[in-house]
Amino acid sequence: MKNLIIAIQIIACFGGLIAPVSLQAQNMDKRPIIYLVPGTGGDGRLFSKIELTGWDTQILEIPVPEPKETMEQLADRMLAGIDTTRTFALAGVSLGGMVAVELAKKTQPEAVLLISSAKSRDELPGSYRIQKYLQIYRIIPHKAYLKLTNWARPRFEPESKPYDAFFAAMVNDKDPLFIPRALHAIMHWKNEEVPANLYHLHGTNDHTLPEKNIGAADRIEGGSHMMVVTRSKEVSAWMQQVLDGLSGISEEN
Repeated sequence: MKNLIIAIQIIACFGGLIAPVSLQAQNMDKRPIIYLVPGTGGDGRLFSKIELTGWDTQILEIPVPEPKETMEQLADRMLAGIDTTRTFALAGVSLGGMVAVELAKKTQPEAVLLISSAKSRDELPGSYRIQKYLQIYRIIPHKAYLKLTNWARPRFEPESKPYDAFFAAMVNDKDPLFIPRALHAIMHWKNEEVPANLYHLHGTNDHTLPEKNIGAADRIEGGSHMMVVTRSKEVSAWMQQVLDGLSGISEEN
C-alpha cells in the first residue's frame, strides 16, 4: 500500500510538470495565422518588409499553373496548404489576392485582405479582356516573359525603381511557364462573388490595376502596384488594423 501511495504521488508530480507544457502547446495551436499569397512576378520575399503582431504568418506560394488552368482550379490545388483547424485569415497581392478570393469561397477565413488586387472580374482593366481574345501572350516565348516583366515593371510602376534588383531577383527565379499561364488564369477569371469579410487596399497610382476600375477599397495616396514593398509601413499598419478589429480574436491573444 505504501508503495502504491508513493507511485501515485510520483505520477501526480510528473503530471503537474507535464500539464503546463501540454497547455502551452494548445495555446500555441490557438494562435491565429494569416496566409500571405504573392503575385505573378513575386514570391514570399514580397512580404519581407511586412510587420504584424499577434498573428503567425505563413507564405502560401502559388504553384506553376497547369495549361489553361482556371483561378478556381488553381485555388483547389492550394487548399491543402491551409490548416482549417486554426483560426486563419488570407492576404494576397495582385494575382495572390484573386487566388485568395477563390480560396475564401472554399474555406471560412476570418478575413480576406487584398492589396493591389481585384475583387472580381469587373475590376480588371479592359486590356486584359482584349488580350483574352487576341491571345498574344500565347505566342511570346516563355523565357521572354521574364525579361519583358523586368523591362516593363519600372516603366509602368516608376515607384519601384529603387528596388529594381529586389524585384528582378524574384522574377528571375520564376519558372518561365508561370507568368504566361498565370496571365491566362487572370484573363479567364469569371468571379462575381465578393466575400462579405473582404478588405481591400489599393494605391491611387497603380498602373497595373488602375484605381478607376476598383470599387470599395481603402486607398494609399500615390501608392503603386508594388506598394507592399515600397510603402510597407503603411500597408503593415492597415493590415494590423484590420486584424486587430476582427471580433473576439485579438482579445484571445
